[in-house]
Amino acid sequence: PDGVLPALDTVAAALRRALGESARSVRARVPLPAATTASFAALAAHADGEAAFDAGRLDDAKRAWRLALAYDSAFALAHAALGAALAWTNEPAAAAPHLAAADRLAAALPPREALLTRVRTATWRGDRRAAMQLGRAWLAEHPDDRTVLGQVGYAALRGRQYAAARVAYERLVRLDARDAATWVNLATVRRAEAGSPAALAAALDAYARAFALDTALARQLTIAHEYAGTLALAGRADSAAGVFRAMLAAGDAGARARGFRGLAFVAEHRGRYAEAARHFAEAVRVHRAIGDNVLSEVRVRVLRAEALDAIDPRAAGAPAAARAASAERDTALRLALARPVEPVMLGYLGASLARAGRAADAARVADVLAARAQPGSAPD
Repeated sequence: PDGVLPALDTVAAALRRALGESARSVRARVPLPAATTASFAALAAHADGEAAFDAGRLDDAKRAWRLALAYDSAFALAHAALGAALAWTNEPAAAAPHLAAADRLAAALPPREALLTRVRTATWRGDRRAAMQLGRAWLAEHPDDRTVLGQVGYAALRGRQYAAARVAYERLVRLDARDAATWVNLATVRRAEAGSPAALAAALDAYARAFALDTALARQLTIAHEYAGTLALAGRADSAAGVFRAMLAAGDAGARARGFRGLAFVAEHRGRYAEAARHFAEAVRVHRAIGDNVLSEVRVRVLRAEALDAIDPRAAGAPAAARAASAERDTALRLALARPVEPVMLGYLGASLARAGRAADAARVADVLAARAQPGSAPD
């Protein structure tokens, strides 16, 4: 099988000559295996990883990319993909060596593949400004390159530069209105801009267009969660709750945890903080039962503490709520200091401790945050 890629490369070169491309240009090309990998098995595993990632199966995607690297440890695109996935799942220390390897190996790639790799690694290291600058320099000469345009839009989205992200995604849908993923990203941007009913209406319209093109997207956990949150912000709390209740019925533990968390957000939106605290407690129980990552548990415990804080101090259960909030922060603090929780989450925890008047604990978290922060990472 490893002879397939060189054979395809030979056929492609002959086709380019037949179509009139100069012999010098054809000779100057980077061979196909060098542009990706000489291992057909590595390429197949990489493709499996991309498909799994697109379907929202992050663990399967990471396994596939690790397999690709087992076949070819110098496969730059697999390093970039695995590093991005690890960063996405809040494992920055594990992501860093793969992102660095991808950057190093990109020098041997053709110009466009090298650019795509460097934009991706810069985005996931947190240097979104560099990612956008790299992409825009390419787009100045190749304005209709949809892949690069999408990467620039995503870097802007991750960097919370929503106006720039919206410009990129609106251009993408003009170039190809049949790309469901682009409509989802545009919906995410419009939701983040939700300063007006018009922005929320535009977000919901973009979601509707995405789901019409690909119904499976509506069942992906992250997308469904964001969609339901947009419904709640638009004043359609019952519809949002329906999406979250469907997650509870899905049978998947991860979906159930997100469902409980979503129902808690809807309850908070309605001012029902005791109900929200109960839903957050259920989410914590699910995370602990399945041994989910500590980051999720810390996040939900902080959210539950904040919900308990919001209960009317005149209510009969207010003293018990205050004790429960303190206990949640105690547990979140213990977990965050003992395990490699990402710096951004440490920031949320420290802010919550400070709001609760626990200045000494907040200072401890700040010290750990400073030690764990990755140099050059804007979010950190």
